[in-house]
Parts: sequence; C-alpha cells; structure tokens
Amino acid sequence: AALPYELLNSIMGHVVQREADADRLPTDPRSMEPRHLDGLKALSQTCSHWRKVLFDSKEIWTDIPLSSAGWTKVALSNSAPRAIQVIANSDFVPSNSERLMESLQNLHRVDELCLHELYTPEVEATLVRLPAPKLQRLTITFDGDDLMNDDYKGVIPEGIFSTHFPKLRELTLSFCRMPPTVPILHASLTILSLRNCHVWDSMQDVVNTLSRLTYLEHLGLMHTLPWDDSPIDGVPDPLVSLHRIKTL
Repeated sequence: AALPYELLNSIMGHVVQREADADRLPTDPRSMEPRHLDGLKALSQTCSHWRKVLFDSKEIWTDIPLSSAGWTKVALSNSAPRAIQVIANSDFVPSNSERLMESLQNLHRVDELCLHELYTPEVEATLVRLPAPKLQRLTITFDGDDLMNDDYKGVIPEGIFSTHFPKLRELTLSFCRMPPTVPILHASLTILSLRNCHVWDSMQDVVNTLSRLTYLEHLGLMHTLPWDDSPIDGVPDPLVSLHRIKTL
C-alpha cells in the first residue's frame, strides 16, 4: 500500500532539510561538484508518485539550497509564493555566490537571511535596491580577523532593504560599523545581538536607541558599548527602561 500523503510529505521534508543543512558545510576545495544531493535524487527517482509529491509540496522547499544551480532553481520555483530562508557562508565554492545572488532576487519572499562573511558589494547593492517585506530574522557576520581596527569592520548602509522591513524581529550583527540612525535599529525588534560592532559614540546614544526598542526581550552586546565615554560631574548617568527584557 502507498504511504499516506501526509507521512510521505513529512519524510521528504526531513530529507530536504537534511540536505539544506549539509549544504552549509565546507565544500571540498578539490571538487566543484555538489556533495549533498543524494537524498533528493533518491526521492525524485523512486517512482512517479514520489516525484510528484516531492515537487508539488511547496512547504518542503522553503530552505533554499545553494550547492547546486539546478536545485537552487527548483527550490525557488517550487517554494513560490511561500516565504523562504536563505542561509549562506563563506565556505562556498565560487560559483555558489551566483546562486546566492539568484536567491536574493527573491528578497520579497525571504523571512530569514543569514550571511556569514558573504556581504559583498554585489550583495549590498541588492539589499539596498530591493525591499524585504517578509524579513523576520537577519544575521550578517563580517570577517573578524582584525578585531580592534574599525577600518576592517563592514559597513551597514542606511538604505538597506530600501528601508522597508515591517516584520523584522531578530537582528544579529558581528564585526560591523553602522550609525545608530540606520533604519534596522528602528524596527520592532524582540532580539538584538551585536558583537564587535561600532554603533554608538556615547552611552546617551545607546540609551536613545534602546529607548525606541520597546518590544525588546533579548539583548546581547559584546565588545560593542562605547568604552571612552567619561562621566561628567553633576550629570546623572543616562537610564533606559526595558520592560519586556528577559535575557541580557
């Protein structure tokens, strides 16, 4: 007897997720071929019924794989119009940057975007040009080889996502520079994590920013607070109330 559709769909979803997770592992530099597509090939070649279920189930294709141009196109096509997740790291073979750019052309559908040391000028131009109306989780990590030199920190531009990201709730940035006026710090964030970032010049700037984040529940600031802000006699320290904070 054939497996029930719901069970088969669940099995295929787990396989696709496993392939997507494996897709983010470092690629053997001696090989330009994808290594992590055996499960997907097996599913698609078992029988016509399994193949139809695999390609008709939009929800299992939302985590976009980047190890193969063919599977990237299939996932982008099969997942439409659902929200998608694009997670990329610098261990990609060079051709994968093209697949990342192809995925970012669907920025209007992305609800989670993670860029680990892959914030290139081409990526930035796309993020500035296109809105991200469904984006909920954003992670950008720049190369942190020189921790103390601000010149080596990446710059987050004011116009990222065309300043349109109404659903952004989780922001994680590492080794970057940006002004406190950057719009992503004005979103209705519940999670803010900044590591080795240059954002504020004074504690008053910090307070001004945090005072706007009234929905904040989780806050992490590592090597990010201004360290040369000397107190002034007779002037009280700035205070901020974070009524919803759970972890600090």
